Amino acid sequence: MQVTLENDCFLPDKSLGKGDHDYTHGTGFEYIDNSFFHYKAGQNIYAPSDLRRKDHIDGDRPYAGIIYGGVGYEFFRDYDPNWTHYGELDFGMIGPAAFCGHT
Repeated sequence: MQVTLENDCFLPDKSLGKGDHDYTHGTGFEYIDNSFFHYKAGQNIYAPSDLRRKDHIDGDRPYAGIIYGGVGYEFFRDYDPNWTHYGELDFGMIGPAAFCGHT
């Protein structure tokens, strides 16, 4: 089981110009079983540069988000131990259905 947590509070150097480009938060879970199937679920949230404004800002990213799930499979694992081919199918919802309102 792999758990991923990403958040603005982990990036203190925005003043140096190395910000996250309006990526605000991400949470993800992935499980790989013994038959090389991957199962995942997660949510990503994006926000404009000026969090005080609630209206649309021309040229800036709007409040947005996605909630998703997916399944993947590793192919040709026994063919060459140094290479793994991987295919994945993801599905999800955007907008209000993604539970990513104003942050």
